[in-house]
Amino acid sequence: MAHIPFDDVRQLFNENKSKSWSGFRQVLQQHMGKTDDIEDSIITSLILITQQLEQSKEPYPSSPEQMQRILDNVLSRVTV
Repeated sequence: MAHIPFDDVRQLFNENKSKSWSGFRQVLQQHMGKTDDIEDSIITSLILITQQLEQSKEPYPSSPEQMQRILDNVLSRVTV
């Protein structure tokens, strides 16, 4: 799986005003289909990953840096 640049993670994190996994998924869905944005395949993967994180009771991160670490950790275990 591709690495997600920190600038993208920070933008998504900051757009999520509810600071929850479900809010993060809503932000991801808003970016779906935009040609100058994150690839749709990555967005789809992130939506699935955040559903799993929420179901496993993973606390929502408190900073973009923490979000980056969580996503990198999960993505490092995913093979496409």
